[in-house]
Amino acid sequence: MDKNKIIGISSLTSAAMLFGLYGIFSRLLGLGFGIFYQVFSRSLIIFLILAIYLLVKRNWKRIDAKDYKWFLIMSLSGLAAAISFFVTANKLTIATNLFVFYTGSVIAGYFLGSFFFKEKLNAIKIISLLTCLIGLFMIFSCFPEKKELFYLFLALASGLGSAVWNVFSKKVSTKYPLMQVSFIDNLNFTVFSLALTIFFKDSFILPNFSLPWLNVFLFAFSTMIASLFVFNGFRYLEAQIGSLLMLSEPVFGVIFGWLFYKEVLTIYSLVGGAMILFGAALPNLNFKKKTQLGSTNLC
Repeated sequence: MDKNKIIGISSLTSAAMLFGLYGIFSRLLGLGFGIFYQVFSRSLIIFLILAIYLLVKRNWKRIDAKDYKWFLIMSLSGLAAAISFFVTANKLTIATNLFVFYTGSVIAGYFLGSFFFKEKLNAIKIISLLTCLIGLFMIFSCFPEKKELFYLFLALASGLGSAVWNVFSKKVSTKYPLMQVSFIDNLNFTVFSLALTIFFKDSFILPNFSLPWLNVFLFAFSTMIASLFVFNGFRYLEAQIGSLLMLSEPVFGVIFGWLFYKEVLTIYSLVGGAMILFGAALPNLNFKKKTQLGSTNLC
């Protein structure tokens, strides 16, 4: 294996591992820290770091007036996803939360890609979608209580919001430097989450030397580092291989949930989760047949 592939694989695996820790960070903070305030705190830290970077590098491109709406839609959907994920991470097992999140992301990604980017739904994509839906149904069948079902739907909504964020980021990520896009996104996150914190009279804890604030800083830094790993990994690998590697995030979530909280999934949740991962991976697999002299080579 060449050096570039090793760098790419290690980068994306590291990113998936850090993303898999999101549930752990959310649990460590807890709902008592503030549902909206925790987003504000993390976004403000990332925003300030990126502001310093952009001031030093002076790498800024003037934004076209027509692109402001894409930044707005992107940030609002991402904010909704971040808030929903934080709540469900504190109410569901970490693995279940990630599996349902992925289903919502896959469903929305297909339909938004089809509508905004004219991507066609071929047979493989339809099979993939149905596989994810069956897996989701199996997971939902394990949660008969209405209260638990509400959080499952909220986790699904989090995945939908994340997919909207991903799709609309394509409208601006190819036109502006990635650090600038992230800067604007975190600026919007900071402003909107602060407004929600004030409006809903959420917890407002001043920065101090405490474990919760240490967790906030670690959460923010892990988000930044994971993003950098993603950018670096996709530089060295094909998009299909990279997408498959990122599917290891729920696997890390299962491991972390067991290590930190002794969470054990039911057989239905495990099978359902496996189907979701398989369904999400299916469009990225290569089904091209190799032929030689008119016959199929099965070796």
